[in-house]
Amino acid sequence: MRGGQAENPSAGEILAAIVASPGEEVVVLPNNPNVKLAAGQAAEMADRPVRVVPTRNAAEGIAALLEVDPGAGASGNAEAMLEAGRAIQTLLVTEAVRDAVVSGRKVRHGQTMALDPDDGLLAADDDHGRAVLAGIAALEPGFSLVTLWYGDGADLDDAERLARLVQEAWPAVEEVEVRHGGQPHYRYLVSVE
Repeated sequence: MRGGQAENPSAGEILAAIVASPGEEVVVLPNNPNVKLAAGQAAEMADRPVRVVPTRNAAEGIAALLEVDPGAGASGNAEAMLEAGRAIQTLLVTEAVRDAVVSGRKVRHGQTMALDPDDGLLAADDDHGRAVLAGIAALEPGFSLVTLWYGDGADLDDAERLARLVQEAWPAVEEVEVRHGGQPHYRYLVSVE
């Protein structure tokens, strides 16, 4: 299903995906706080048990999927999936489309913003590498794995350069992974664990 801030699916579209699913029970991962309500409405209209696990982005969704126990059903999996999704820290990297005040801070058009999963501003800078590093620095320390999911506005070379900067800034990190996420509207989705 398509997504991104400008193309959030409606409750009807989510319901159609539930109906098309062959499962006896369904778990819906919104992967966006703005989709949670529509997912809940679709779950209420569904013809089978549906649980909504309110993941806030694709990285949380992937972490949640890694916890699935195929024999536990939707209800048996929902809590463990939510815990797994929230066990990682994430940030989204995008460009300001206009001058604005975000989380009480002024951001200029064209600056790179690092946002927490609930759209709170962690960092803003004219240089996207510095913005990402400042965003990661604002997260809770103690992580050993950083994954850079690159999307719109980034390519593999850019992501690999950023991975080297992250490794230099946090030499104790065991691994910095680079993955193509293909996410629209966000140069990077960064997860740390």
